[in-house]
Amino acid sequence: MLRRSAALVAVLAVVLGACAPPAPALTDPKEILAKSALALKDVKTIHLQFDIKGKVAFDMTGSGSASQLDLAGTTATLDVDVAGQKLKATGLAPGFLNTGGEVIVVDGAIYYKLSGPLAQGSTKYAKIPIPAGAIPAPSPGSSAASSLSPQVAIDEINKALAQLPSPPTKLPDEKCGDVDCYHVSVHLSPEDLAKLASPEPLPSAGTADITIDVWTRKNDLRTAKMALVVNAGAQGNVTVTMTATYDGAVSIAAPPADQVGEGPGLPFPLPSFGP
Repeated sequence: MLRRSAALVAVLAVVLGACAPPAPALTDPKEILAKSALALKDVKTIHLQFDIKGKVAFDMTGSGSASQLDLAGTTATLDVDVAGQKLKATGLAPGFLNTGGEVIVVDGAIYYKLSGPLAQGSTKYAKIPIPAGAIPAPSPGSSAASSLSPQVAIDEINKALAQLPSPPTKLPDEKCGDVDCYHVSVHLSPEDLAKLASPEPLPSAGTADITIDVWTRKNDLRTAKMALVVNAGAQGNVTVTMTATYDGAVSIAAPPADQVGEGPGLPFPLPSFGP
């Protein structure tokens, strides 16, 4: 009798779940972008894949004469363990002398190495200790939006989106693999970019034209894919496509001691969050 009752309860739960009305579809592109940003507050791990193509004007020799650098085949990955404060990034640019690189942030230190001609024959990682206070330790139960209620966070994001000279637009929904996604596009003309740079921009403030497309998963409102297209005329045209997965297993660890050698410091300062 108990087994039959348990089975009946299980069947009823499935039926009621199937009959429950789906969440209402979002139609406001600003709301989609705001809720997509807020949906990342509880992410445990992130894996990002970047694919880059296009050509840019680049003076590789320092002669003052730029040539077109082909970015075809340029890729990068980023793995982040949010709770563990670990990060690993890799990149490869075949068009830039087949240069590659890797950066690992773990256990209070940064490890990095280059591959290709810029490595100058070195195959080891350089290690740089992270100064105390450069990365604040998370407090228990804290999150990226812990100081804001969901509605306040959304209001703040919408306020920022409202500053765009051209508002985002919602395009037809699409599939992201086997998941249904919202598709929102933001276009910034040279005039739009000039307005963002200065309230009284000069007529020749810039020539770049930027389009950003965002695909947001309907099931959890997390960003599945982004595409950035920059058209800058003679300066080049670049397309960056990013795909994201969340809360999967990531492997981030310091390299073995015998693969770590002496190296110069980073070419940029670390920010300090301390007093």
